[in-house]
Amino acid sequence: MLSSAIGGTIGFLISMYMCAKNKDITAMELALPMLGGLFGGPLLYTIGTILYRNKPTYEYIVQGGKGITHNALGKTQLCGTKSKEYRIDKDSWVNSVQNMVKEIQDEDRRIFLNTVRKYDTKHLDNPKNILQILKDRTIKNEFSNGDCFNYEIEGQTLLHAFLDTIPLEENQKDYEQIRYIMKGMKHINYNQIDGNGISALEKILNSENHQTLELVRNFEFEYLRELDYAYENIQDENFKRKAKNLNVKFPHIFEALKHESPDALDAAFEELKSPFCRKEKLVRDMIDFASANCRGSFVANVLCRKLENENLLTKEAYDRMIAEREDRYNRWR
Repeated sequence: MLSSAIGGTIGFLISMYMCAKNKDITAMELALPMLGGLFGGPLLYTIGTILYRNKPTYEYIVQGGKGITHNALGKTQLCGTKSKEYRIDKDSWVNSVQNMVKEIQDEDRRIFLNTVRKYDTKHLDNPKNILQILKDRTIKNEFSNGDCFNYEIEGQTLLHAFLDTIPLEENQKDYEQIRYIMKGMKHINYNQIDGNGISALEKILNSENHQTLELVRNFEFEYLRELDYAYENIQDENFKRKAKNLNVKFPHIFEALKHESPDALDAAFEELKSPFCRKEKLVRDMIDFASANCRGSFVANVLCRKLENENLLTKEAYDRMIAEREDRYNRWR
């Protein structure tokens, strides 16, 4: 009994020392096994219950960065533009992350604008001026992912300045160099709309330029009615066929389903007439979304009826929808 008490006391003191060395571990947590040895199971159970019901609140220091790299020792570290450090707990991390992202974006924009100030930004219709910016060391180091094409300069972005350029014999070499650089940039936002309300894709369709169309082959565009008009005016049938296979999404339909709005759904269904709409896939996606997010009465009385009226509800789609509803019912029964 004496040896047990001595051993327990020594263990308790060691635990207190470890706690002092490691702030993340409380003395009580470390001492719990030793105290159990001293005073037996009941006390161990009682203290364990207290600890379980009164868990400590932890705080962390975090910092956001544009990228992650490894130094010569293999240690992971942030690289590129960084945010300030934030003290967060389990209840504040969402706002802190949002703040970190905004800080990094704002700092990147400041770095970009300060860098391009030394170049001729009033004549970006000349590909040579765009190319000078892209070849700048800071732009190559900090914006090689394509963000440089998304920031406004003199009321326009580099993307729209490039798309507004007409390739001619005297600027063809610079034009091709810019396009080659853009091929490796994954963060260019091709959903941009310029000050006149013209989208980047509309400009690409109007140009009927095969190489420029290739740049956006895997990009996901948001549907705009103006794209249909641009598509219908394409003269090159080969270009038209390639353009029809672009990835265009129709978010208004899913917004209407989310809010279970029959009127909004009627308006959104007009978009299904677009040549860019892949109706079979979109109908499958609609049914999947509605089955998971809408009331059964809305699906049956509004969506299904609408699909039937438009001759879009195939037997396969209908059977799949019924099977999903039955499965959901059986899981909740």
